[in-house]
Amino acid sequence: MSGTGVGAPVVRPSLKKFRAEIAQQPMMGIKTAKESVNQMQNEQGFYNALRSAMTLQQFGHAQNHIVHGSSVDPSGMNIVRELAKKPPLDE
Repeated sequence: MSGTGVGAPVVRPSLKKFRAEIAQQPMMGIKTAKESVNQMQNEQGFYNALRSAMTLQQFGHAQNHIVHGSSVDPSGMNIVRELAKKPPLDE
């Protein structure tokens, strides 16, 4: 992995140190900590929210297929470009 381009990870020096510290921890401790966080997120409704978002996404694709004959609105890219040029709503 070259580490360049869109979606490439950005590693700050402080993050490198943090990663090195985590790598020294016992694997069982890391796995139980991760499971603890996952369970907490599930209790807060993360899984249900994710499932709901995916259902709505599929609904949108189905609607686009009916209206445009494609899963994606052909004008969608231009709409997103124009929205990206606008300032955030809180400004």
